[in-house]
This record gives sequence, C-alpha cells and structure tokens, in this order.
Amino acid sequence: MDEVQFECMAFDNLCKYLSEKYPDRFAAWILGQPPMGAVKVLKTELSMNRFALIQSPSCLNG
Repeated sequence: MDEVQFECMAFDNLCKYLSEKYPDRFAAWILGQPPMGAVKVLKTELSMNRFALIQSPSCLNG
C-alpha cells in the first residue's frame, strides 16, 4: 500500500468515526449549515467510485 492510499484510508476512517459519533455536527460541517431535520446514520457502503461523490485533494494525487 502506498502513502496516498494510506492517507485516503485514514481520511475515510476518520470521517466514518466522526459521522457515527457526532452525526449532527458532521452533517453541519459537510453542508456548511445546520441540518434541517434529524440526522440518521445509515450503515451503507459507498460505491467503489466514491471520489466521484466526495473528492479529497490528497487522495486524487495518486
């Protein structure tokens, strides 16, 4: 595993932890404003092409 893949995994794990532990705050951070309703965490997987949905500059360099 190269350094870029490791950084992406660490970023994914951190986002997963924060979204599960603090869903309202995480949603507000992502949206740039407080959510309009209750936040519910769904235990689903992103597609393999997750970077089409969420782009992290450090993950796109590799």
